[in-house]
Amino acid sequence: MRDAWPSRPVPASRGRLMKHNAHCAPGRVGAVVIEALERRVLLAVTYTLTDLGTLGGVGAVANAINDDGLVVGFSNNAQGFAQAFRWTNGTMSNLTSGLPNSSEAKGISELGHVVGVYNGLAARFSVNGVATMGTFGGATSAATDVNRFGTAVGWARTAGGAARAFVTSDGVLRDSANLGTLGGLNSWAFAINDNGRVVGASNTALGRTHAFLVRNGAMIDLGAVGGTGSSAADINASDQITGYVEYDSGQRHLVIWGSNLSATVVGRLSTNGPRTEGLAINDDGWVVGYGELSANEPRAFVYDGAQMRDLNGLVVNKGAWVLQMAMDINNSGQIVGLGIVAGSSEQRAFLLTPAGEDGPPTGTLYPRRVKEPGGTRYRFGVEWRDDRDIDVTTLGNRDVGVIFPSGNSTFARLVNYSRPAQGLVSAVYRITPPGGSWDISDNGTYTVIVRRNAVADVDGNFVAGGALGTFGVKISSSLGPTAVPAALAGAAYPLPSWPPPLRSPLAEDLTAAVESLWAVPTAEFDGGGWL
Repeated sequence: MRDAWPSRPVPASRGRLMKHNAHCAPGRVGAVVIEALERRVLLAVTYTLTDLGTLGGVGAVANAINDDGLVVGFSNNAQGFAQAFRWTNGTMSNLTSGLPNSSEAKGISELGHVVGVYNGLAARFSVNGVATMGTFGGATSAATDVNRFGTAVGWARTAGGAARAFVTSDGVLRDSANLGTLGGLNSWAFAINDNGRVVGASNTALGRTHAFLVRNGAMIDLGAVGGTGSSAADINASDQITGYVEYDSGQRHLVIWGSNLSATVVGRLSTNGPRTEGLAINDDGWVVGYGELSANEPRAFVYDGAQMRDLNGLVVNKGAWVLQMAMDINNSGQIVGLGIVAGSSEQRAFLLTPAGEDGPPTGTLYPRRVKEPGGTRYRFGVEWRDDRDIDVTTLGNRDVGVIFPSGNSTFARLVNYSRPAQGLVSAVYRITPPGGSWDISDNGTYTVIVRRNAVADVDGNFVAGGALGTFGVKISSSLGPTAVPAALAGAAYPLPSWPPPLRSPLAEDLTAAVESLWAVPTAEFDGGGWL
């Protein structure tokens, strides 16, 4: 599935969101054969729409989504700067808080690595901040995608100003990261899968632009697919590729390459619109992108291997929205992209969820600030909510963790829970302060996180891993411990036999559960990435 889009620009100017085709690439059809795409039955004919909001300014664009439903993109903040964001469980977080330069998150892996652009340079966003990758001697670069192993792709300028596709596993653009070209001046890498296969576009020796696949270190020309050029935007786990073919007339048609590199030209969303481009493909072979109804009138579409459909006709709560571009689709069929609301030119980021699918449960943190020393236990509440109901048998002592200001971490022990209403479970958790009791050395911000695949609803949908929120410790005197608010005690059910006492907090179980990830500076992180 896709983590980036070839036409996505670097948000270089203050207060400006924009989308345009900067250097996309067009090819030729060998055998026009559509490979039998192994795909699931349509999950739902309709979708529900979620407006992802903004970072306090005007406008937002959602670029990518992973299978945990974590969304990345960019939005203007209140000061008018375009800033990279990560969205989860209804909350949009700034990935570069406190940093004044423009940024954009372009791709997110299944394990939560995030890459994009910061101040005109390819970048990784992590709990430690932003790490730029440099260039091949030129002024700018961009990271467009990243796989579960943290291997990133993108393009970087040379000293002569040419763009060169790159792949890097350590975030350094040394000469060996340069993928070269198909004989021409420029190349751009747009996506990478977990097999390490890279797709993109390159100039040829004849001055054309062709889609390419890098496999086993070799750049393969995917041809012009019957036209004058082509571009590959994304590749899935089965090595199926999507993009477009371009013709002399300027028309662009959706194209899909099978794993054997045979191609099928699907065509256009509307015969009146000159361009239709595939921007992302999931592991079931479903493609999303945009197609024009007429020149410069884009509409988001989904293609299931049999039919291309305008998403604007499939959203049950669309209201005045006009969905312009579908940027990515995950393996649950969730789609992200950008659109506008009728009467406004402001670009908005959206998430579409198949309407027939019950969504995962969500958690809301109810913390309290610690102001007094001496307490040996800290309790906080979490409300778990679901459209149907929470499976309380999934609640336990290893669902929720707390990351200390020092970077150390611990699991929170489940104390009790109550069920005030259908679909609502109020749980109380507790931790022991870092040194056994609170003192002034513990001051700082503590982040409460939930593990992936921990708390589930009665349909087996698990809450998305990530941060539930934070609480602060600010001790300035030697007063006695603060009492636990009575509201947190609740009318609790007695607990059955929960897992044994905690062992090597988070470091062992949590890291094993999520492996090594990249993250962003909000402390939703342990062992290197998102949870």
